Amino acid sequence: MQQNKTSSKQKAVNPVCWVPTAYFAMGLPFIAINLVSVFMFKDMGVSDAQIAFWTSLVMLPWTLKFLWSPFLEIYRTKKFFVLLTELLSGILFGVVAFSLMFRLLFRN
Repeated sequence: MQQNKTSSKQKAVNPVCWVPTAYFAMGLPFIAINLVSVFMFKDMGVSDAQIAFWTSLVMLPWTLKFLWSPFLEIYRTKKFFVLLTELLSGILFGVVAFSLMFRLLFRN
């Protein structure tokens, strides 16, 4: 019984150790998507003004995260939102891949 109390008190990790890595892990997809989308649009011959518009539209959820993230904590479970966003992301990636075949999407 005494060993259980000491083992639970023994290891307390300071938030300074894990908070920076958590923020890095959240920012990494943001930067990756931003860079890849700019390179992809440039290779497709899209104008700089349209690249700025479409990449800012893609980055909008990260920009407004402080507004919608409290609602994720209030409603449902985190597992529900993870599964929902995975399903939604898969569908949207399919729509984007299908729409890139049409040249009418980017008018010059």
